[in-house]
Amino acid sequence: MVKGIKWLPRMISGLEKFMDEHGYASLDEMFAIASGAAAKDYDEQFNKARNYAVIDDDPCQNPTCTVCMQMCFYEALSQTAEGTVAVHTDNCIGCELCMDVCPFDAISMATSTPEQLAGGYFDIPEGVFESNKFTTRRNNPLFIGKTGIERLDDAAD
Repeated sequence: MVKGIKWLPRMISGLEKFMDEHGYASLDEMFAIASGAAAKDYDEQFNKARNYAVIDDDPCQNPTCTVCMQMCFYEALSQTAEGTVAVHTDNCIGCELCMDVCPFDAISMATSTPEQLAGGYFDIPEGVFESNKFTTRRNNPLFIGKTGIERLDDAAD
C-alpha cells in the first residue's frame, strides 16, 4: 500500500517463500488460521496488552520530515511546539505503519505493561462499545456462511 505496485512481486515472492517453508501447498490451506488466535470479542481484545509507537528524538528529523504523521490514519502522532513528535497512545492502535515508513529508524514499538494497564493506560471509556455486540469471529470457519443473527445467537451461547 505505502510502497506502491512495484513491491507486489516482492510481496508475492515473500508469501511463496513463507508457504514453502511452512508446508502450505495453496492459499486455501492457510485460510482462517489466524481465527483460532483471534480475540473472541472486544472485551477480550481490550484487555490485551497494547502496542504503541515510541519516538526516539535523536535520529528523528522532525520538523523537516513529517512522513510518520502524514501516514498515520489514526491521528496518533502530532508535532509539538518544541518540534518533536508526540504519540497519542489513546489513538495509537500499534499498526506499525509509522515505524515502517520512518526513513531514520526513529520509531519503535513498545508493549504496555500490566502496571500501565492497571493504572488506566489505554482505558476504553464506558459506552464506547457495547459488550458482545461486535465479534471478530467473521473469519472463523465455525461462523462462515451464517447470517449476522445466527452468529450473534451462537456468540450468546
